[in-house]
Amino acid sequence: MKRKAFDTHHKERKYSTFMYIPHNGGATKTIRVTSPIIKLSSLFMMFIVIISLLVVGLTYFINESRDLSSKLSEVVNEQQMQVSVLNSYIQRQSYLIENKSDELMSIEGLQNSIGMALMNLSIKLENVTTTYVDTYAESSGTAPLSYTQVEAFLKDAQDLANTLSKVEQLSATSDSQLLSFNLLKNELKKYLDKIPSVWPTESTAINSPFGTRFHPILSVYKTHTGVDLGGTKGDDIYASGEGTVVFSGYNGGYGYMIKIDHGEGIETIYGHCSKLLVNVGDYVEKGQLIGLVGSTGLSTGPHLHFEVRIDNVPVNPLAFIGE
Repeated sequence: MKRKAFDTHHKERKYSTFMYIPHNGGATKTIRVTSPIIKLSSLFMMFIVIISLLVVGLTYFINESRDLSSKLSEVVNEQQMQVSVLNSYIQRQSYLIENKSDELMSIEGLQNSIGMALMNLSIKLENVTTTYVDTYAESSGTAPLSYTQVEAFLKDAQDLANTLSKVEQLSATSDSQLLSFNLLKNELKKYLDKIPSVWPTESTAINSPFGTRFHPILSVYKTHTGVDLGGTKGDDIYASGEGTVVFSGYNGGYGYMIKIDHGEGIETIYGHCSKLLVNVGDYVEKGQLIGLVGSTGLSTGPHLHFEVRIDNVPVNPLAFIGE
């Protein structure tokens, strides 16, 4: 009775059995594994799975971080390039404008000299009139002039002749300077007309700005080298500045495209046109109609893709045409 009671309270040990059956017909083997070993094995497997997932996740984030760092580096390099070409452009234009300013100041100085000479001549003529003509008229011509008065008059007359001669010389030089001024004025006007500052469409809506963006068709982050200006198919496109058409035709993702060379390293590009109204070699004026808005090439709808390039580096067009 006592032994039976002991067996009843004895805790039975749990275990699992794994059977191994060889394909070559060998003897079947069985492996008995106790419950603690199964639990430890399960925990170990879970640990391995968790570690594997963490390694995969960490690898993914490291690769993503590298890609992001690479893209960020590209963006920074592009911005530095844009700043560099803009600085170079402004420096060149500053020297050009400084030279024009020096020429204008030279002409202005001459005009001031002529004005002073004319004023001096006028004062001397008035003095002569007061001294001799008015005095002689008051005396009714009855009082004879003294030798001293005659000598003074002849001296004043010679002074007038010298002053008049100086004015004539300045006037002759002035004619040449005025011709130079007209040439300078025309050159300056042409220079300013070449700067692309006219908004190229009737619409002022900006559908997509300049810079890095998620491309709506290619579905990748890509630098947008211009601005997309809204509009409807057939809207007018105007030349932003005076220049020579160096491309007019179909150009891949740009679709029907126009490129204008404005000199001083500046070019403008007009993409996705529905119709081109100018040909290569045409010289266009600022604000001239050159094409019609469309949706050719890689485009999600009618708009104008407008670019400004300096030394073939795209820069933000809004710096030129405003917002």
